[in-house]
Amino acid sequence: MDDRHYLAAALAGAFAHGPHCVLDDGAESGELDLALAPQALADVPRSLGAFCREFDLQLVQLMAIEAGWRAVLAWSDDIGRPRFLAAEIHGDWYRGGMLFLRAKDLVDPQPGVRFVHALVRLLWRSTPLREAEGELLNALREDAPRAALERAARLFPRPQDWRLVSQAARSGNWSQVAAMRPRLRAAARRAQPYRLRSAAAWLGRLALGAVRPARAVIAFVGDDDARREAVHQAVVRDLAAAFPSGPATMAYRPHDEHWGIDLRIVLGDPEHAARYRNAICIDPRQPLPGVVAAAERAILGWLESRVERRHPEALVGRNPGAARLLQWAVRSRLPFAARIAQTLLNCDIECELDAPVLMPHPYGIVIERGARIGNRVTIYQQASLAADSSGAPTIEDNVVIGPGARITGAVRIGRNATIGPNAVVATDVPSHCTVGVAGLSPPPDVARVRSVVNS
Repeated sequence: MDDRHYLAAALAGAFAHGPHCVLDDGAESGELDLALAPQALADVPRSLGAFCREFDLQLVQLMAIEAGWRAVLAWSDDIGRPRFLAAEIHGDWYRGGMLFLRAKDLVDPQPGVRFVHALVRLLWRSTPLREAEGELLNALREDAPRAALERAARLFPRPQDWRLVSQAARSGNWSQVAAMRPRLRAAARRAQPYRLRSAAAWLGRLALGAVRPARAVIAFVGDDDARREAVHQAVVRDLAAAFPSGPATMAYRPHDEHWGIDLRIVLGDPEHAARYRNAICIDPRQPLPGVVAAAERAILGWLESRVERRHPEALVGRNPGAARLLQWAVRSRLPFAARIAQTLLNCDIECELDAPVLMPHPYGIVIERGARIGNRVTIYQQASLAADSSGAPTIEDNVVIGPGARITGAVRIGRNATIGPNAVVATDVPSHCTVGVAGLSPPPDVARVRSVVNS
């Protein structure tokens, strides 16, 4: 069992406290397909966020679909290459805007239901037929031969369509069905009764996809055309799984200007990067694998921040109204609004807040320009992140900064570290450590999930 299969099994186990059914464990398809009772769907984002924190993963995509969610989780393997696990967690099961199977039939599947699910999935896939897909269909048919064919017959009222599927089921050869997918898709869609609920779910998904698209427009900027294009091609290849709907990427020179760009990867032009809000400068003089790895980390970090901006209460925590107003004013780049909000709360925040920050008591917080704050960071009242001649602090993910804490200079606070109340920090803090007034405490002796996954 490799790391992806291990994490898929662990994620399915995270939802095992209620009615559920694993329809596809992701061993061959690379996507976990999990059916839940409808009442459990509202808590899926919060559960995914807790799972990612526990397993030290990045949640880089979270999209609402018809009666469910689609997510993409990311992590790095032993040599730093990005790895991904896609998961579709749903109640009722839709394909092509049509309701094919209800949640009550999926969480406690009757004979033949799993066969219909696998067959419809095959019809709606655009990738070539894999051997494992045919083997799964044959195994599901053998479990309940008569029930499987009876349920499948409801999808294809025309005799010629049903004859094609029936022959494939009896022979165990599904290549002809895969070749005729467009025709069989249309037939299966016509056989489903029109439901206003299906149409509403489909329209809702389209509207939400327009407001919160899964795609991203990423610009690669640099004077060296060959190196920029090499980085561009490597990133598109390595991160393809992070974009279920496909990435839209652009490559151009610094003097070109384009609207509608979500993120810029700037190779060697810090002044150009400083002109834009979502721009990350990478030193192109390092070896090409290092440049590619830095660009991929930046893109995955931006995707994770985007998910948290879209679902702040589920993934970051519930901020009080004053904290939400303060962070909106800082991000809006409206000087007048930011000045009023910060004056009322006695705060001074000059750095970029890419992701929401949990501020239970947003009073007297000072964060100077140049500080970098990761994801799921908690900052309490009267805390200060100050810059000096060496630079500004860098706060990694899942860090808690207690009331009255002072962090000064170009120090790095590692992942999952805790800075206690009134602590003064002027040196780097390793991951999973705690800093109090008395000094640094070592991390607890807890077996890290990453070491288990990579072993």
